[in-house]
Amino acid sequence: MDSKAKSTTDPPWFANRLAPVGLVAVLVFFGACWGGGGTAGSLQEWEGVLAPDVAFTTLDGREMRLSEMRGRRVVLNFWATWCGPCRREIPDLIAVARRSGEELVILGISDEPPETLQPFVEQQGINYAVVSADSSGWPSPYRDFRYIPTNFILDRQGVIQYVRGPVSARTLDKLLRTPDHRGTPKAAPTR
Repeated sequence: MDSKAKSTTDPPWFANRLAPVGLVAVLVFFGACWGGGGTAGSLQEWEGVLAPDVAFTTLDGREMRLSEMRGRRVVLNFWATWCGPCRREIPDLIAVARRSGEELVILGISDEPPETLQPFVEQQGINYAVVSADSSGWPSPYRDFRYIPTNFILDRQGVIQYVRGPVSARTLDKLLRTPDHRGTPKAAPTR
């Protein structure tokens, strides 16, 4: 057989050239959602800091302040409907919210308009509060995240215990069992 003859199992000439392009495209898309490998990079310097207060209105019209939630654990979940990793963690957030009852508040915060969020929330059966807000006007660290999803997990005293990227129900359950911060909270980082 001629050494230059093609076998019937050889891929077409363009397949070897397109595979690396496809891989790069997938990595770029994933990086747009979350590039931190499960951590939130420099935002972790906020762990141990009293969470800055912020006011917001949920999709169902409830006006709330973060400071009013003291005494309960809080998860601030920054996400978007178009983000794959965000969509994958929603069932876990729903499960944790269902199990935790009143002792936990989960807030899903997206900069998308209510007319985009409301049908998505209904379709997914989201059982926690969702907020449509442009967090760029909020105080640090809520405006400083670079990737979504980003989760700020606060203890009952309002101290940021953890800053994480995508979380599973198992990880979130473990983090929520951690004792509250002891002692005086750290000073907020300066930039």
